[in-house]
Amino acid sequence: MSSEWQLVGYGRESLKPHASKATPAKPTKPIQPVQTQPTDPAQPVQRPEPVCKDQATASKTQPETLKRPQKQQKAQVPYSQALKRPAPHIATQPRGSYQSARGRGSSNAKRGQGTPAQQSSRLFSDSPAKSKWRVGTPPTASVRLSIPWGSFKHEFFAAARSSVMGSDSSATQCRYEVFEVINRKTGAYVKPPHFSDPLIHIWGELSQAASAQDILQQVLNKCKSISTTLKKKSEWARIHGHSETKEARFELQERHGAILQQLRRPPESLAMYPEQLLFLWPRDGPSLRDSLGPQLEALDTIRAKFACHLYIPNGLADFICVVGCDHDTIKEIVRRLRTKWSEIIASISVKAKVYVVEPPPSGTVSKILTEKPRNAPFVEFALVRDKIEGTALQQWLARAAMIRSKNDTRLLNAIERSLRGVAFVRGHLRMRVNLGSFVLYEYRRPVNGKSYDFEEFREMLLHEQTKGRLIPGLKTKQDNLLQRCYEATDLLAPYERTSSSLKDHELLYSVNFEFQGSNTAMLRLEAEFAKSPGAHEYEVTQRRWLRPRGSGSVTENRPPLQIGVVDLERSDWQIEIKSLEFYEASAIDSKLRAFSHSVRFQRSSDTGDICAAPRRKVIFPDSDPVSRFVEKTAIRYRLKGTNYIFEIARYDEYSRPRGAALFGTASVSWGASVFDPNWDNLLGEHANLPVGHSARYSPDLHTFFPSRKPSSEPNYPGVWEFIGLVRLVAELLGPVRALTEHAMHPAPASRGANIKKEPIPSNDAVAVGDRGGMLDADLGTLF
Repeated sequence: MSSEWQLVGYGRESLKPHASKATPAKPTKPIQPVQTQPTDPAQPVQRPEPVCKDQATASKTQPETLKRPQKQQKAQVPYSQALKRPAPHIATQPRGSYQSARGRGSSNAKRGQGTPAQQSSRLFSDSPAKSKWRVGTPPTASVRLSIPWGSFKHEFFAAARSSVMGSDSSATQCRYEVFEVINRKTGAYVKPPHFSDPLIHIWGELSQAASAQDILQQVLNKCKSISTTLKKKSEWARIHGHSETKEARFELQERHGAILQQLRRPPESLAMYPEQLLFLWPRDGPSLRDSLGPQLEALDTIRAKFACHLYIPNGLADFICVVGCDHDTIKEIVRRLRTKWSEIIASISVKAKVYVVEPPPSGTVSKILTEKPRNAPFVEFALVRDKIEGTALQQWLARAAMIRSKNDTRLLNAIERSLRGVAFVRGHLRMRVNLGSFVLYEYRRPVNGKSYDFEEFREMLLHEQTKGRLIPGLKTKQDNLLQRCYEATDLLAPYERTSSSLKDHELLYSVNFEFQGSNTAMLRLEAEFAKSPGAHEYEVTQRRWLRPRGSGSVTENRPPLQIGVVDLERSDWQIEIKSLEFYEASAIDSKLRAFSHSVRFQRSSDTGDICAAPRRKVIFPDSDPVSRFVEKTAIRYRLKGTNYIFEIARYDEYSRPRGAALFGTASVSWGASVFDPNWDNLLGEHANLPVGHSARYSPDLHTFFPSRKPSSEPNYPGVWEFIGLVRLVAELLGPVRALTEHAMHPAPASRGANIKKEPIPSNDAVAVGDRGGMLDADLGTLF
């Protein structure tokens, strides 16, 4: 639903205060390999006063004493029912590492993890012994291992099958569940060890701990005889080969995780490392732990590459300590830390949003009305125009020239600032100039409650709380729209170099799917169709799975750049750099993957006509959980004398009402785009940027908007050439909003000799209802 600001002045009512997050309790320090030595209980975390620094600095020093950082607990993330969690850009915690206490084949939740709220709710279900461990009480007893746990854990589980679990238990039941059986039998709590641990710690009463120690010692005594049996070659090599390969892969992951855990802590002896450095994390941004994780998990790729210790020293919460053996390696790590900080700042602060309104060049403006289409969560605007003459016209022309100059300055500054910051952003980025109708979801209510004058409307758009976006919705009849394109030989050229006429074009087809149920807000599928050389039928050439930004919402996930231009006499347009989140096909549920391969293109007699009556072109099984899909049919041209591409597209939306078996009648909307193919090449580098790296291109306006005549002038002629072309295209696709005072209200009495009413024809306007349903759809890369 669109939101109005009910007060005349700017701003809303005070928002509800957000509850501050509770600081989780710090677990105890890593226990030294000694038998039943008491230590001090864990103390709650208290963040020290921040160090007053203004920028990222790295100071090389050699601290005298650095204590080990205490372990932090990591919140769990639930898995989706329809898709697996996508692979993140940084190395995640491998299973079987120090953060995980579950074994392979286990369905139990991770032990000792979760948010403080989750932990407090589990205290009531914990045994007394496990409660002691959770609150940080030192272990009651320990069992020393002759070699690290990971070196003989398979023998341990095999021995436990007969002595603890029973002879009838299977191998999958004898993983880390063996410790739970010991807990139930003795009442103690035995914490499953990690790969490199030399001790198994036990909590509980003395008698309970002694019983648990006896059982563990019995299992350890059997490990020697079991070891020779496990080394024998399996008689069913082909049957067990896959399991053994999988086991070896998990073993490698556990070893890798154990090494990373060691590199997240300070070394045993600092004297062994000649190079030590403290990197000060700046205060003018997000905190160190919020940005990189409690144990700086976001830097695991740097740890793995350079085999250096990176951790937060005790008492220095705003510093990263780097310990290594090579001076050049330390310098490279510092460079990557600085770049990582720039990336985090860019991803948070480089989100330029500018909304401007172009003054009508004809100097005819009276007031601006708001229109809310039926069942739409937004409002759009209609212009009521009066023709002015004489002194009033001269004053308006001077005022309009000043407004255009300020608009141009805002556009240039926003584009330049965003491009410089985007160079540090990692992810899938896409830059386009779209043309259609600009609508508002959150806006200031007019002072008189009915209409805006031009200055009031302009001031409302410039306010930070105003939220809107551009949608497909060219208000021109499709026949006139294409005829204009065919006749614009001074602006457009055929897309194919071999074509000689603007009417000679090849249609491009694609589709966007939205699913029912929990996948609605999480998943979209895009498919593109094309004909193979010499073929007659269209086939799927690309499939993309992506996360939407949220049912047409503009209040969440603001893009790195959004410049909306409301043109009351031409088509509205918007410059946007969109951040997209793609999923690997392997991370998608098998049923949805099967659906993506069942999508087909169905040719009909009017397939080559973009203006034909709506008819489904994409077919798929009706039983699949699709709630809505949008078919896109597009024509591409080149802007004459440039490398820019102009695309005009028709969108046919098919929605399935709740409980209905068939899709309803298509809703048709039109939109257009202007872009440079080189933008995709430049921004495509960001998808594979390693941690600590920035884009290799020069992030300036000359790179993205080259001038037809090479120049390095500071006024960036290439930008103004491009914006001039966009305005010509907007004029080609207009007029958009042409209403008359006579159409809205009865003709009032004359206001003066210098004001003259003039009806403006609006025969080219398309009904708003024809495109209202499109506005709730997130079209991803299709618009």
